[in-house]
Amino acid sequence: MIGPLKNMKPRERKLFMATVIVVLGFIAWQLNSEEDEFAEAVATVNLDELQMRYDSMIADLKGAGEVLRAYQRLADRLPQSEGSESIDLQFTNQLADLCEQSGFRRPRIDPARIDPIEGVTEYELVSANISTEGTFDETVRLLGVLEDNGLIFGAIDLRGQADRDIIRATINVSRLVPTPRRPDRPNRRRG
Repeated sequence: MIGPLKNMKPRERKLFMATVIVVLGFIAWQLNSEEDEFAEAVATVNLDELQMRYDSMIADLKGAGEVLRAYQRLADRLPQSEGSESIDLQFTNQLADLCEQSGFRRPRIDPARIDPIEGVTEYELVSANISTEGTFDETVRLLGVLEDNGLIFGAIDLRGQADRDIIRATINVSRLVPTPRRPDRPNRRRG
């Protein structure tokens, strides 16, 4: 006989063996019922539906790289905070620099304003009007420079005279800027 069973009385041994058999039977029954539940769960799964969901998720993930690259290109074009200079002042200074690059030394730039975008909490539009007077080529060059720098045209008013090669332009341009995080108004992301 094995170790502790050797010291047991025959009646205790029979009781011990009966307990072991009952416990083993209970364990076998539990394992069998769990296998049945697992088999039932597997049988109710629609494999075609799961395959379609999987394919859809893979397609979404394949497009995520391009979305992230486009977002990074947009973020790279957004003005970065330069010390204590406000976003609207940064934008006005940027417009003055772009006008100077295009040959306009003294453009009239209205003070920039920041407007919320309906339904979007992460970004706002900073906008300003630029008024210039120059040749056709200078005006076209300015429009190209503004577009190349990712600015959004709101309105363009071009006026010229038949006897002069001078165009008066009023251009409304905007740029997306991140909404500043304020302690009293945290950014809320749309889900």
